[in-house]
Amino acid sequence: DLSLDDAPVAAAVFESGDRIEVNSTLYNLKPDNCLWCAVFHEIGHLLNYDHGAGLYGIIVPPLPTPTPEPQTMSVTLTFYTCPPFCPGDIMANGQPLETGDVACGYALDTGQRFTFNDEEYVCEDRGGGPHYWVDFWKSTYEIGMSWQAEVGMSGEIILLEG
Repeated sequence: DLSLDDAPVAAAVFESGDRIEVNSTLYNLKPDNCLWCAVFHEIGHLLNYDHGAGLYGIIVPPLPTPTPEPQTMSVTLTFYTCPPFCPGDIMANGQPLETGDVACGYALDTGQRFTFNDEEYVCEDRGGGPHYWVDFWKSTYEIGMSWQAEVGMSGEIILLEG
């Protein structure tokens, strides 16, 4: 993604045996010539870089590291409460149930981190729901019903690395 004054710069490179043409400049390559050095040399001209010390005097700006697109997953949303599942009960991961815990369908590994409605969760429990499903623990049925009315029966979660 090279540009000059916000306009993309293109380089045409043609190779034929021991010869290379870069933007209509012909190079006869010898065994000690660097093919890509010639390409970068011509790109440097397109970007108005001056010749100087070093490899053709070209300083090519580093390309930015692309930010990966977040992975999303459509899931069924449900809630579970105390009773029958109360704080201190042991979850599928062997840990005691606490506020903020979730059970997940088998499309998600135990330990998978994700966000939903800008809050982070970890799949720590299992249940009998569908494959693509997240079951959020709520302290009472009334709180769960209010939450369910707000978020609906399905939604998008954003999967997190690690």
